[in-house]
Amino acid sequence: MNKGIELSEKVTLYEDGKYRWLYELNMYKNPSIFYTVAKVVGISAFLPLAVLLFVTMREGHSLSQIMKEMIPVYIVIALMIPITGFSYWFVAHRYGGVYCMVYEMDENGVEFRQIDKQFEKQKVIAKLAAFTGALTGNLGLLGSALYNMTAQSAYSDFNKVYSVRSFKERNLIKVNSPFLFNQVYAQDEDFDFVENFIRDHCPRVR
Repeated sequence: MNKGIELSEKVTLYEDGKYRWLYELNMYKNPSIFYTVAKVVGISAFLPLAVLLFVTMREGHSLSQIMKEMIPVYIVIALMIPITGFSYWFVAHRYGGVYCMVYEMDENGVEFRQIDKQFEKQKVIAKLAAFTGALTGNLGLLGSALYNMTAQSAYSDFNKVYSVRSFKERNLIKVNSPFLFNQVYAQDEDFDFVENFIRDHCPRVR
């Protein structure tokens, strides 16, 4: 991003042909990030459980027997719910309740960047997650944390985007491409423009 460019919340076209804007997400009022965290935790918890159920049923165990034997697993899953809520609150508190994002968009793609100060906070949180993932053997958590320790930006190439989903009430546009699920936020007055621009420049999206 060019130095010396003053950013505002409004989407603005600059002389280099790129649109730029700043979005400050209220982590207490806008639940988008929490929904993403909850979905990841849910998949991480229930996918292994489903595989385990399938394997044990193929071995001839009755469903009632399996349910009784897996009571400790249910307890762990139940504990993950308040832990997830507390973890989100902790992260929101670390960010002062506001998650700041800077976007840069042209006809080729859209890029998300974190504010430098905020990125330093994320690295601390990611290190904690990596440590937890290593202790528990959770490779998904460990891999995600290691990525977050180094990733300060994410770029969506419009030619690779296969899905665009809009959630106007949350100012959110999900721009999905292989191995990258980017979240683009824009204020109410700019939302339709950003969404239409993205859709018009993604040849694989209908």
